[in-house]
Amino acid sequence: MSELLNVFPGIADKQYFQNSETKEFWFHATAVCKELGFQNPGRTLDMYCDDDEKFQDIVNGRVVWFVSEAGCYGLAMAAKTEKAKAFKRWLKHDVLPKLRASGGYIMPTATSEQLEVLQALKNKSALQLTLS
Repeated sequence: MSELLNVFPGIADKQYFQNSETKEFWFHATAVCKELGFQNPGRTLDMYCDDDEKFQDIVNGRVVWFVSEAGCYGLAMAAKTEKAKAFKRWLKHDVLPKLRASGGYIMPTATSEQLEVLQALKNKSALQLTLS
């Protein structure tokens, strides 16, 4: 999710929250749509988001739409702004090829501690495969 906030910083300072049960992030849909260059959030959500990727709630007496992280990615893939094009290019030329080739993607900004944890998990998985 941090990459989403890095590419579209305008949604980072807007209202978003994490569902305590599912741990899924939900973003203020109007802010996301504005950041991606969409003019009509309601119509945009109807066109590009599945029902499980959006919901509305009453906040301070007003109807507010929220969109899930998956919904944000769908909107980004449909958007035509330069930021969205850069995001799509990063996905298509960096993330997805590495996922296909290695089964994982590590952000270039990963810390040495994060890399050590990943290596430990990889070693544990290899050991479990050997023992089974």
